[in-house]
This record gives sequence, structure tokens and C-alpha cells, in this order.
Amino acid sequence: MTMSNLQEAVAYNTYEDYCAPRREIGLGVIPQSLYNALKKQDEEMFQQFYNDLIWAATEAENKNEDGSVNWNFVDSDMFEKWQVMIDGDTYTAWFDKAADIVEGVE
Repeated sequence: MTMSNLQEAVAYNTYEDYCAPRREIGLGVIPQSLYNALKKQDEEMFQQFYNDLIWAATEAENKNEDGSVNWNFVDSDMFEKWQVMIDGDTYTAWFDKAADIVEGVE
């Protein structure tokens, strides 16, 4: 394990999953209460992102003539709002995850 392989705390499923690779290379960790608060905030933000995506995907202006979702238009609406709140990598990951849920892929 190297420092370049480490992820943000919220990317780990559990506190122990977050701690283990850091302990392995001699790094300290944030307290579990802070991890739990960050994880909760991240989950709540994704839920709001998902709710916004549902709204955008159901707007008539974001539909193709056949009634299917025009994901490019949805992406445009979503990016306009969310670009100031999350980084590009998180935006892409959340958009893909939320769109997959909407389309029933997950």
C-alpha cells in the first residue's frame, strides 16, 4: 500500500476499512465520530443529488420525442447546479450511479 493508493475517508464502506491501509503505512486516522459524520453528510448529499437527477430526468424538456430520457440535457442541468458543490470525479461517479439506478441497472 502506498499513499497514492489511499482514498478519501468517505470512499471506504466502514471505519475499519478506512483505518487499515493507513495504519499499514504508519499514518494516523481521523476519529470515528468524524468519519461517521462525514459519511452521513456524503450519503445525504448523494441522496439530494439523486433527487435532483430524478427531477431533471422527468422534466419534459429533458425527454426525447419517443419519451426516453435525453441524458445529455439532464447532465447539463445537473452540472450547472452541482459543479460548485462537488469535484468533477465525484460528479461523474454520482451521475453514473444515479443514472444507473434510474435506468434499473443497479
